[in-house]
Amino acid sequence: MNVYKKNTTFTRITSCGIGNFGIDSIDQIAASSSTDIHLVGIDTDEVLLSQSSAKTQICIGSKTAKAIAAQRNIFTKAFDKSNLIFIIADSGEALGCDIVPIVSKLVRKPEVLCVGLVMHSDQYENQHIIEWAHTSLETTVQAVDSLLVIPEDTISGYAPAEIAAKVVSTFLLLLNRLGILSLLFSDVVALMRGSGYAFMGLGCAEGEGAALKAACQAMDFPLLGRDRLARATRCITQINSGSALLFGEFQQAGIAVRDATPYDCCHIIDVTPKKETHAPVEVTIIAMGLDNKVPVEGDSPRIIPEGISLKK
Repeated sequence: MNVYKKNTTFTRITSCGIGNFGIDSIDQIAASSSTDIHLVGIDTDEVLLSQSSAKTQICIGSKTAKAIAAQRNIFTKAFDKSNLIFIIADSGEALGCDIVPIVSKLVRKPEVLCVGLVMHSDQYENQHIIEWAHTSLETTVQAVDSLLVIPEDTISGYAPAEIAAKVVSTFLLLLNRLGILSLLFSDVVALMRGSGYAFMGLGCAEGEGAALKAACQAMDFPLLGRDRLARATRCITQINSGSALLFGEFQQAGIAVRDATPYDCCHIIDVTPKKETHAPVEVTIIAMGLDNKVPVEGDSPRIIPEGISLKK
């Protein structure tokens, strides 16, 4: 029996790259994802923008706030009708520090989810930049619904821009692709709204028990780790596999992730099939709301396909 259901609604996803890291990331997104994602590039360098994959290119001057105010209509049009907006920047870069909160405030609406993807390092050139970057993170996490911090160094073979692209593609699969859940964007909004810092794990495996192996890899990924997962109050698990994946294998992976989180953690777990029948299984886990209060009554419940036990 085919358990996959078509999501009848289309979520407009916009990725906004700010500065060098942001532009690199949207180029990576363009190379790895489909044209379903609207790409916006913001920088002070017209040449850099013209060479980027950004469909909408916004060149601003050195006085960021005034430049945005002067181009308010351009910004509004760039993000018009967007449901999910990713703002990608470097916390140690002046442009990124200044512009993320401003853009977030400009585009945020009750029906829009705003997620920050910020590269950060504790080893910038001097202590002043390090302190500035930390202040930038604290300002940014207050300005967006959820903030995922990406280290400057390569992690398990993934460059920072590749990790940013992986986050975006995960939500593309979750919201706009054929999956086991008929998932609504409002479910994701309810789960992620005001969730604070987020942490991501990636896993990939093939062969017998591939789904469980990939899920374990994702849980042990350096950016996540089981200690953080054990404190998460909200969690998204996206499994991307060949159509030969059995429901029982998916169930095992889902239970493994579920058992690694607190009992009252709110979950979304979904599977989207690849075109290849026996393709490797890729698992992405995004844990949020560490040590935060669980979503209040009226927010989305744990969203797990029927058949996966929630009991320990």
